[in-house]
Amino acid sequence: CLPYPTDWPQKLRWKVGTFHFHPFTSFSDVAEDSPYAQAVAVLVENEVATGLSSDIFDPEDSLTTAQLVTFLGRIAGVEVPQTAEGVTEDGWSGGYMTWALEQALIDDTFDQYAPLDAESVNAVLAAFCAMQEIEAVTVEAADAAVTRGEAAIALAALVEADAVEPSETEEPAETEEPSEAEKPAETEEPTETEEPSEAEEPAET
Repeated sequence: CLPYPTDWPQKLRWKVGTFHFHPFTSFSDVAEDSPYAQAVAVLVENEVATGLSSDIFDPEDSLTTAQLVTFLGRIAGVEVPQTAEGVTEDGWSGGYMTWALEQALIDDTFDQYAPLDAESVNAVLAAFCAMQEIEAVTVEAADAAVTRGEAAIALAALVEADAVEPSETEEPAETEEPSEAEKPAETEEPTETEEPSEAEEPAET
């Protein structure tokens, strides 16, 4: 028996601690007992990752700049801009590369298709989390280059963090409305008390 109604939105299920109930993916190279299985399932369910094909995710392959910024752009739900000059338009990452450059998540030293090490990935993740105003996550890599599977774990944590609905604290408009105490106009009108004619009529007092 699942600890949540089956019609609950997936993100709401994370909030009640059901991260381990995510269904496994259909990727033939991501086994049910893989350390990446849960994270990959989260990314697929939320349309952050689609895999290299319908049944291949390739979790041991190196993560590239193009892949990382595409994943982050999808997590953020950005409107993908036109591919900028100097960025390769490949039909999937060009716009996200442009967005990442515009947001200073990366700079022109990041090669679009080059593998990334942990230091580079964590620098991009830190910039992204600061931009989104969420707690930073980091990736841990066993080798010099971060794998797609290792990155999936950190990216799934970002998706989960995004489900906390930061909009409640990020929209201060309602609390910034001037209160009645902050509107001095009504209490600062001296006309009625400054009329000398009323003060000179002792009959009323």
